[in-house]
Amino acid sequence: MIVIGTMAGFILSQVSSFKRIGFTATIIRSFRIGRLFKLFKRNKSLKVIFQTFLLSLPAIANVGSLLMLLIYIYAVMGVFLFSESKLSGFLTDKANFKTPSYASLTLLRTITGENWHEIAYTLSRDKSVTY
Repeated sequence: MIVIGTMAGFILSQVSSFKRIGFTATIIRSFRIGRLFKLFKRNKSLKVIFQTFLLSLPAIANVGSLLMLLIYIYAVMGVFLFSESKLSGFLTDKANFKTPSYASLTLLRTITGENWHEIAYTLSRDKSVTY
C-alpha cells in the first residue's frame, strides 16, 4: 500500500504542474519508515539492537555536548590567537577565526578533515601570530 501510494505520488508530481503534489508525495514517502518498524517487530535480534541504540542515546548526547563544549573552548582560544590573521588562501569570509561562531564552524570543518592542513599552513604563514 505504501509503495503504491509512493508511486502514485511520484507519477502525479511528474505529470502535473501542481506544486502541492511534491509536498504530498514527500509526506507519503515518509511513511515508508513504517516498513522498518514492521521489520523490527518481526526480527528479535534487530529489536534488541534497536532497543540498545535507544538506551544509548542519552550517553551519546552527553558525549556530544562535551565535544561541543571542547570545540567552543578551542574556538575562543582560536579567536584570541588568530583573530588578527589576514583572510588569504583557505581563510575566507566563512572560514576564519574572527568571531567564536565562525571559529567553531572552522573547527568543525577541520575536525572532519576538510583541508585542515591548508588552514594550518595559512595560519602558520601569518606574521601577526608570531611575536
